[in-house]
Amino acid sequence: MTRPNFTDMAAHVQLNPNIPSQYDANGRPTGSSGNPYLKPMTATSYDLTVEDYWGTSNMAFLGLFKKDIKGYLAGGTEQMNFGGVIYDIGTSINLGQGSVKGIEAGITQFFDFLPDPFKGFGVQANYTYVDSKVELKPGTLIPLPKLSKNSYNLIGLYEKGPWQARLAYNWRSSYLDQINGSGVFGANQYAAPYSSLDASVSYQINKIFTVSADAVNLRNSMYHTYVERPSGGLLWQLNDRRYSVSLKASF
Repeated sequence: MTRPNFTDMAAHVQLNPNIPSQYDANGRPTGSSGNPYLKPMTATSYDLTVEDYWGTSNMAFLGLFKKDIKGYLAGGTEQMNFGGVIYDIGTSINLGQGSVKGIEAGITQFFDFLPDPFKGFGVQANYTYVDSKVELKPGTLIPLPKLSKNSYNLIGLYEKGPWQARLAYNWRSSYLDQINGSGVFGANQYAAPYSSLDASVSYQINKIFTVSADAVNLRNSMYHTYVERPSGGLLWQLNDRRYSVSLKASF
């Protein structure tokens, strides 16, 4: 069970100016409010996983999962009357029943059986497929927001002596970002496929101190959202390439 945030349940309403230039695609003024009538989201989960281990650090797994969801918490719109004027009010709502089902698989393999200098190198890979749906209104099903249908990670590893290093590539397919009025002009908002390349390296100086360096978004990947068509544009956000160096102490 997941309870709604207190901020989403706040009993307040904020109205935007009632002027035509501020109307939404439905030709109505807009506003926002909390929803004190929100109910907790509940889910019943079913999981089946098979794992295999070999060597000192190698493993593989295959998993099936299913979740039956009731009352999924999401952003939505409701029509409210203020002074004889109908407003489209953005708020939090409970959706109907839904489900999430899918499969996940992964493997970690170190190449310790190879001669130097290849000992210590390894690879890690995993893939997830998700099929989700939830009832927006009677007879209308949509994917659950924020869930990509396909995603995978590919990671190159090195662990030997005091050294550890990782080079990770992450990818996810497009997904429904915001629904039913949370997007621009009351339309659904989607996020385009996204990938990132990150790296890290660390050296254990002694039993207490470890120095490490990290690099995030090496490819300068762009986060892109759109309405209705992938060729259209709503938001392009570049999080920039970021570097950091740290010194850790363990006692």
